[in-house]
Amino acid sequence: MQLVEDDIYLRVNPDTQQIVSATIMNASQYLGRLAHAFALKEFDDPDVRFFLERRIESLAKVKI
Repeated sequence: MQLVEDDIYLRVNPDTQQIVSATIMNASQYLGRLAHAFALKEFDDPDVRFFLERRIESLAKVKI
């Protein structure tokens, strides 16, 4: 596993370069920060922005 961001590790298949697992250490702390950023409407926060972009993409696939 390799550290890709604070407390986030990815396991990558070396043959295909696909992510096969992800682990968030201290998940409650990470999710707490994310929830706090949402509550403060910090839409420039990279994690909030990523979540919103992925949510919009998933909605677009269903609705189109």
